Amino acid sequence: MDPAFFQNLRSFSDFEEVTEDRHYTPVPQDWCVVISDVTDSTGKIAQHQYRDVNTVGAATIVAVTNALDGLEIPYAFGGDGATLLVPGSYRDRVSKNLNSLRDIALRRFDLQLRIAIVDVSDLPGGEATIEVAKFELIAGKAVALFRGGGLALAEKIVKQDGAKYDIPQMPADAVDLSGLSCRWHEIPNKHGFILSLLVKARSDNAKQVYVELIAKLTSIFKGVLSDANPVNPSLMTYRSVGQSNRHEKRLEQGFFAWIKTRFEIVAAAIIFKLKLIPQWMFHSKAYLQAIRSHSDYRKFDDMFRMILDCSPEQVMELSEFLDAAHQRGDLWYGIHQSQTSLMTCYVQGLGDGEHIHFIDGGDGGYTMASKQLKAQIGEGAALD
Repeated sequence: MDPAFFQNLRSFSDFEEVTEDRHYTPVPQDWCVVISDVTDSTGKIAQHQYRDVNTVGAATIVAVTNALDGLEIPYAFGGDGATLLVPGSYRDRVSKNLNSLRDIALRRFDLQLRIAIVDVSDLPGGEATIEVAKFELIAGKAVALFRGGGLALAEKIVKQDGAKYDIPQMPADAVDLSGLSCRWHEIPNKHGFILSLLVKARSDNAKQVYVELIAKLTSIFKGVLSDANPVNPSLMTYRSVGQSNRHEKRLEQGFFAWIKTRFEIVAAAIIFKLKLIPQWMFHSKAYLQAIRSHSDYRKFDDMFRMILDCSPEQVMELSEFLDAAHQRGDLWYGIHQSQTSLMTCYVQGLGDGEHIHFIDGGDGGYTMASKQLKAQIGEGAALD
C-alpha cells in the first residue's frame, strides 16, 4: 500500500510531452477507481441546469479530496462528473462522503448522482491498464493524466453490473465541501468561440494520432497552445452576493458553515466586484492572473479533453483536420461551440498551488460534445 503514490510522482510541465512514455507509471493494484456522473445530464442541461451539473460534478472531487487528510490523488473532471483514484484504505471513508453528496445532489439540486467504485485489481488482466502522469500547472499544483484504457474498462464493467459496483445507500451524514465555489459569471470568449473538444484515437497507433493532433493544435495556435486558455481575467465579472448566496446555500451543512460561506461571499464581492480592498492588503490582480495558470482547461484520460478559445478561422481549420482524420479511421471526436466558458472553483487558499479551477464550455460543453463523440463511436462499432 502506497497512499502517497501520486504525491511522490515526478511531474512535467510541457503539455506537448503528454504522449511520452517516461511520464507514466502504473497505478498500485490496491487502489480504487471512483466514477461519478449525473444521470441524464443532457436533459438537465436542456433545462438550463448546466451550472448545477458542473457544480455537482466538481463536488465529487472536493468531497473526496477533503476526506483524505491532505493526501494528493489523481482525478479528471468531466463536466457532469469525475473519475478519481484513491488508496483502498480510504474506500469506506470515500463511500460514506459520496453517499452524503449523492443525497445533497438529489434534495438540493434535483440531480441524480451515480457513484461507483471499482478496485483496480478487479479489472480483467491483460485487457487494459491504468497508468498515471502528473502534469504541473504551476509549482505546487498538478493534475493527473491517464492512459492504458483502464478507466474506460472500469466504466464499461460498471455499466454491465452496476449493482455490484454502485456504492450502497446509507444514512446521509455531513460532508465537507469547503473550498467549492461558483462565484464568477460565465467567461466571454476573446477570439470568437469557446470550443469544447473531445478526441479519442481509434487506430492501433494511438500515440502517433495524438502526436499529430498536438502538432496540429500547436500550428493552429502559432506555437503557443496556452493562448487558447479560455480564462480571460480582463473579461471576468463576479456574481452578486445574492446570486452567490442562492447557489452556494445548497452546499452548506451546519450553522458555522453558513456563517463562514456568507463571510467569504461578501468579502470576495467587495474585493472582486466592488474593488474596494487596497492592493497592499490583497493583490486581487495577481490572484486573477493566477486563476488563468491554475485552470484545468486541457487534460488527457485516454482521450483529449479541451476547452479552447478560438477564432472562427481556427475552428474551421481544426474541424477540417479532425474530420479528415475521422474519415481515415484514425479517431473519433466531439465538438461543441459556445460563446462562453464556465468555471467552478476549488479554493483551499489564495496562494500559488492552493487553488484549482475546473473549466467547461458554456451551454453544456463537454456533455454536449460527448453526444457527437458517442454517435461516431456507435457508427464505427456498426461498421467494424
